[in-house]
Amino acid sequence: CVEFCMRWGIQILRYRKEHLGTPRLENFEGNLLPVAEQSECIFRIAYGDSWMYVPDYEEQIVHNAFQDIEIPFSEYTDLYLDKINRDSVFEKYKINKRSNARAFYNRRKIDSLIAKEKVFVQSQHITKILKEKRISCVNYKKIRIMMLSLMNLMNIFLYN
Repeated sequence: CVEFCMRWGIQILRYRKEHLGTPRLENFEGNLLPVAEQSECIFRIAYGDSWMYVPDYEEQIVHNAFQDIEIPFSEYTDLYLDKINRDSVFEKYKINKRSNARAFYNRRKIDSLIAKEKVFVQSQHITKILKEKRISCVNYKKIRIMMLSLMNLMNIFLYN
């Protein structure tokens, strides 16, 4: 066998046998875990030359993976479970979970603030156009109330 193939979502990745080589142990959050001998090459194949770059929130892509249901999951986990300090992993998991929840909440909050600003700018723009066209029968205060109601609806949508 010269190459190994892997499916990640809809993408098929091919790795040369020498990329996997003899696994080496690398420190990850205080635990030594086995990684491929030439893991940097594998990352380049999977993610491109910018594999070390963490993209901005707007540029992030969600990747879906498929699992071979013919292979028992224990066949994978038996390779590394004895090398993991479970207590340490669960402590770090809890910390990361809280951190991710805060990041998610902050992103939604930022999205909401951006949406509010867009609605506010649009209401100013509409008011300006109506004043320029001298539409006297329009109550500008009602327009603002309608736009604020729209912002509230957007908040409900963003947070639910």
